[in-house]
Amino acid sequence: MEDTNLIPQSAHRLGDTFAEKFKSLSQYILLVVLGLTPIIFIPSLAVPLSYTKGFIVLLGLSVVLVIYSFTILRSGIIRFSLFVPSLVLWLIAATALISGLLSGDVADTLVGTALEQQTTVFLALLALIATVCAQIFTDKNTILKLYTVLAASAIGLGVFHIIRLFLDPNMLSFGIFTSNIASPIGSWNDLAIFFGLVILLSLVALEQLTISYVGKWVMGAMIAVSLIMLTVINFSAIWVVLGMVSLVVLVYALAKDKFGETVVQKHISTTSILVASVVFSVSVVFIIGGSVIGGAISQKTQISYLEVRPSFQATAALARATYATDALFGIGPNRFADAWRINKDPSLNSTVFWANDFYAGVGYIPTFFITLGAVGGLLWSAFLALFLWMGVRMLLKVKQVDATWYFIGTSSFVAGAFLWGMSVIYVPGPVLLILAALATGLLAASQGAFEPSRVRTLSLSGSKSSGFVLVTLVLVVIVGSVSVVYGMGREYLSAEAYAESSLAMSNGSLDEAQTAIESSYSLVQTHWGARRVAEIQLIRLVNLLQTTTEPSAEIQSQFQNLLISSVNAGKAAVQIDPSDPNNWGVLGTTYATVVPLKIDGAYAQAKDALTKAQQLDPKNPARYLALARLEVANGNANDARTAAIEAIKLKPDYIDAIFFLSQIEIATGNIDSAISSTESTILLDPQNPVRRFQLGILKLAQNKFGEAASIFESAIGINQDYANARYYLALTYDKLGRPADARTQLEAILKTNEGNELVLGLIKTLDEGGRLTDASEPNANMAPPVTENTDDTNAAKDPNSPLLTPVNTVPDAPNTTRSTEE
Repeated sequence: MEDTNLIPQSAHRLGDTFAEKFKSLSQYILLVVLGLTPIIFIPSLAVPLSYTKGFIVLLGLSVVLVIYSFTILRSGIIRFSLFVPSLVLWLIAATALISGLLSGDVADTLVGTALEQQTTVFLALLALIATVCAQIFTDKNTILKLYTVLAASAIGLGVFHIIRLFLDPNMLSFGIFTSNIASPIGSWNDLAIFFGLVILLSLVALEQLTISYVGKWVMGAMIAVSLIMLTVINFSAIWVVLGMVSLVVLVYALAKDKFGETVVQKHISTTSILVASVVFSVSVVFIIGGSVIGGAISQKTQISYLEVRPSFQATAALARATYATDALFGIGPNRFADAWRINKDPSLNSTVFWANDFYAGVGYIPTFFITLGAVGGLLWSAFLALFLWMGVRMLLKVKQVDATWYFIGTSSFVAGAFLWGMSVIYVPGPVLLILAALATGLLAASQGAFEPSRVRTLSLSGSKSSGFVLVTLVLVVIVGSVSVVYGMGREYLSAEAYAESSLAMSNGSLDEAQTAIESSYSLVQTHWGARRVAEIQLIRLVNLLQTTTEPSAEIQSQFQNLLISSVNAGKAAVQIDPSDPNNWGVLGTTYATVVPLKIDGAYAQAKDALTKAQQLDPKNPARYLALARLEVANGNANDARTAAIEAIKLKPDYIDAIFFLSQIEIATGNIDSAISSTESTILLDPQNPVRRFQLGILKLAQNKFGEAASIFESAIGINQDYANARYYLALTYDKLGRPADARTQLEAILKTNEGNELVLGLIKTLDEGGRLTDASEPNANMAPPVTENTDDTNAAKDPNSPLLTPVNTVPDAPNTTRSTEE
């Protein structure tokens, strides 16, 4: 047996030196990666910003794990402090893996399309951050450096947005921040939460630390910039939190010298009192008058943001529906949209959000009660309870500890409680969740400093068996880390190529889109990649059919190849993920496109695929309209009428379906009966402009231009922004020999459909003395020619439904940008 006493002491020192260097390197890598996460981005990259951040953090953690394993290998010692909340995070990730495997949709639940924050891998990433930070950040000076880097990120974000807010919104766009509410940290509301966090930590620092004069000015500037940005964003929940915390800080600052023994400074800080008073006052003002003040600020800055999400009521109803079949492990992580499509309340079809698939519920954590079932929901509840209990217990129990460590413990607890708390009532982006996991890890590290007795030391040196175990563990970590980075690297490159294909398609370049998507699909075979291939080939197929009247042999061969390619890609998408209605929809649309050509089996295949899409998305009226169009293509007018009526039942103001139904009645000579039915509907609902529009179309088909004009005018009287009614009124005026009035209507349409080529072409025709297109020709495949504001997904409207709730205070100002966090 080897005598360790015979080993030279210089070798021990050499080993310790290498171990310290490895640990120091891992600390600095983690410090930079996590500290700069709020502002890290790659300019002009098509891949989603959140995916880039998540991948960089995952890459950094993998490198840190490899380097830190060398530290353990050199020292032969593992020191750790058991922090139960971190263990619960790992249990949540394990539950997500089980739930995903049971769901049958492994690709979406494991990684998703862009490492979404509800996927299994992202949950494991959060648990890994909390664990690694607790293990590596054991030096208070390193943690203070981390805080300094985070402060620098906050300053950078503040300067970035102040410049774009007050100087030029196009400055510092870097090719990816194309709107005035785009932010390096994520969404506009994520920015509000981050600046709220900056203010909270600043209040804690001013109260607990002895800060230099310059430091106080810097911190004051950070708080001022944060407050300015919060007034612009106007996230109501942030004001409530800041008001409560600033009041607590203010009361404590005024009375702390009356308390007994305490770790923090006892002298009253004038700066702390002043700052807390300002934050409290501003918060109260916006809590009381946020709508009015927010409206004034919106008009001044031309920035207003309204984000809508499912309410608690809608989320709870969805949970009850899910528990009827998947109570234990839920529908699967990252599959909230699937549950939403199947179980959403049909009344939502009367709102402007009828076509939106929401990807989370009222909050990030409540969403897991649906996706991970009762097991996942209970684990998240346990995590929150344990985090709060252990944090409060730790801070109240400790009596004698270094003041810096106490500040680290307090600040990490405040940050974690704030960010995890916000995840209950909101769906934060990846950056904020990463910071929440970081705060959890720092609180665990603080526990080791507060209670050294909780720190365990595991020595793996001194025997060959222990050394073998140690080397094996290090090899597992290295191989595992490299494998994860390699796999996620392929996923990331695939997502980047997919994003490039989307950009190319939006620019009308099918060749570039196809090249990019083929590259994406070759890296990772995903259902969204296969679906994109089918979509591109379908567009080519439709273009070929529209431009060819007498096909040559070459054209016929090209047609056959495009059809086979689109069908095969659609089948591949369905095979990879049969639970996504969009996959079935693309496959069905491909078959439906060639139904008029009487190709054997095309109608049956289209009917099966579109019916499956409708079954997976039963509350979406667009699915019934797709079936109605298929029946018309196959010459089944009665079945088409039935399907269109089903679409209208789901959404009574569905302009596409109502217009389509009108064209069916015109084409089948059933105009008189349709007019009688529509007039009866109008009597019951006289303020419905869509039904008046339908009646006008029917009158137009009978060449009753005077009556049609009066009806279209009445529809516009109810809704001044009714673009389609104005469009057909313009055509009717032209029939009546009133070109000037027709031009007035077309110009009004351009106010809500800026740059519409169809409308611009008609105006040009009028200016040249020509006549407008005959709109009375029956065509059941026609669609309304212009976009309606009633279905505009950027509508500046409160959802006006108990099932949907706005996150921000709804401003009394126009031009609001709306997001649903899809």
